[in-house]
Amino acid sequence: MTILEAMAHGLPVIAPRVGGIPEVITDGVDGFLIDGRDPEAFAEKCRLLVGDRELYQRMSVAARTKAVGAFSVERMVEGYLGVYREVLSLDRMKI
Repeated sequence: MTILEAMAHGLPVIAPRVGGIPEVITDGVDGFLIDGRDPEAFAEKCRLLVGDRELYQRMSVAARTKAVGAFSVERMVEGYLGVYREVLSLDRMKI
């Protein structure tokens, strides 16, 4: 949730490429994914964002757009309802 909250506030996120994080962050578009947990790699991406205001602004808008559009409460509820409807319709077909 922390990543989505940051993105919803327009913050490009720098995170390790582990677990479900790559499903949320598109590397180089709305944040950066780092292989492993190398502090130098994290620092490099931080310096890049601090030094390139245009890149920061572009990634900021992309991060907010993704968080609000794809991961909002309304969007998540729609997704769960779709799964429930699909399961219920499959269950009825078996009867």
